[in-house]
Amino acid sequence: MGFKFNYIIILLLLPLWTIASKEKPQDIETTSINIKLNNNPSDLISLAENTKNKDPKKAILYCKKGITLANKNKSENEYARGSRILGEIYTSLNQVQTAINFYLISIKINEENKNENELIITYNQLGELYYNNKYDLDLALNYFKKSLRIARKLDKLKDIANAYNNISKIYFQNKNLTTAEAYCNKSLSIRQEINDSIGIASSLNNLGEIEARKKHFDHALELYNSSLEIHKRHNLNSRESTNLRNIGVLYLKKKQSRISRTFFDQSLTLIKNTNLLSKQAEILTYISESYFLEKKYNKAKQTISNAIQLARKSKNLVIILETLKTKEKIEETTENYPQALLIQKNIQSISDSLNLMEKSKQIDEIQARFAFIEKQKELTIKEKENSLLKRNQSIARYKQLFLVIAIIIIVVCTTLIILRLKRRNTTNKRLIQKKEALHKTQQSIMESELEKKNKDLTEFALHIAQKNNFLNQIQKDIKELKKCIESEKENKIKNINNSLSIHLQINNELQVLEEKINAVHEAFFKKLHTKFPDLTKKEKQLCAFLRLDLSTKEIASLKGTSIKSVEMGRYRLRKKLQLETNDNISDFLKSI
Repeated sequence: MGFKFNYIIILLLLPLWTIASKEKPQDIETTSINIKLNNNPSDLISLAENTKNKDPKKAILYCKKGITLANKNKSENEYARGSRILGEIYTSLNQVQTAINFYLISIKINEENKNENELIITYNQLGELYYNNKYDLDLALNYFKKSLRIARKLDKLKDIANAYNNISKIYFQNKNLTTAEAYCNKSLSIRQEINDSIGIASSLNNLGEIEARKKHFDHALELYNSSLEIHKRHNLNSRESTNLRNIGVLYLKKKQSRISRTFFDQSLTLIKNTNLLSKQAEILTYISESYFLEKKYNKAKQTISNAIQLARKSKNLVIILETLKTKEKIEETTENYPQALLIQKNIQSISDSLNLMEKSKQIDEIQARFAFIEKQKELTIKEKENSLLKRNQSIARYKQLFLVIAIIIIVVCTTLIILRLKRRNTTNKRLIQKKEALHKTQQSIMESELEKKNKDLTEFALHIAQKNNFLNQIQKDIKELKKCIESEKENKIKNINNSLSIHLQINNELQVLEEKINAVHEAFFKKLHTKFPDLTKKEKQLCAFLRLDLSTKEIASLKGTSIKSVEMGRYRLRKKLQLETNDNISDFLKSI
């Protein structure tokens, strides 16, 4: 923020140095002595705050020195406070635009630092500046509402009440009396709760003005008197004078001019020896109007002339205009038309001046705001550029560091990964070798077992085939028995009977053979069924016999059928298996 302060000082506080250069020599010497006594920015700014009403020019010098030291010490809060106090001083000197600029500087710094207590004060003061100078009532309302939001957040009842009171004044000026009264009552309620007697008096006076605007004069009078009593107890002459003036205006509206004049005289007495010239001129104007109501035109002229003199001394064009309008009315009534015409020209000239001033103020305000925004943009851009440069440098350093760390991590990780992969590959190779060896062993064992079982099945099948051949032989012997003589028949029958007893278990053995084939070749039958689901049970049995390398004759003997029948079965099976002429059916079935 230090460089930001430097820009603000150079660009926005330059008029202050010009003012300082025009001070009297003794003032500068006195200031220099005081500043030498204390180089603490906080003390200097507090000194400016204490002297701002008695000697605004000295207060400006103290405040400037305090801000300069605050900038050197990078004390942003003191810088903001000093800017706010300069805003107050320039407000009192009626240098409105300069005051606005300092308030905006204070707000900018306090918003960035989230100094909410200072923001409550500054928002209210800037809002009052816009309200009192009739610059922009909407903008004034916006600042009052900002102050109210922060005060609510911090639960600062007194500041909440002040904000409600100020918002009420805006709605009163906009002639929205219902809303104005609602806010004023809220303010009064809080002030009564915290026993803020001076605040209560202010709210009562404002409520009196609202009731007077509604033409509820009796109620307005009660409220004014209540406010007056409180101000009397606290010896607040200026505020007491305001109450008396308001009461006088009330009686003037009720056409009770003598009574109103009594209150105007009391009000004027309280501020006669002060520098409140505009207020004195305003009260004299009301007194003149009271004489006018009574048709005491000479006294009315004399009083309004005094009012005009005071208004001109105050250099307040609005008050000057009001006094001249009253003077013109009196001259027209007394038929002094040349004088009335002259006054009317003055009124027109002042009205034009006021319009030009109003426009000039608006233009100045727009220009000042634009300049302020532009300066802020420049400062923000430079601040961002510096921040970006530092950030880029920091990023570059971090990138280098990150690159080195990344390389180290990559090298370490790569080494670890390579070592781990080597270890894993070695382990995997060993496992594969072990698995292969185990698989070979298991396969060898299975092949041996299968070979043995196939051999057993083959032998068993051949054994059955031999039995079948034997039975066929028996059958032949029986046929030949018919041809034998009686003496030979008995011997032949005995031989046949003995042979049958030996080979009696043929059917059971065939069934056992079938079960053994199914058990040994279970996997084969499953695969065969999956590939050729249309095969019959007999065809599957034939496949098993062929897989055992049994000949057609041996198969015919096992099944008890003719060789031709087996050959036909083989032929049909080859077709279902979709084998070519050169394909060996036994080899094909072994490959399944």
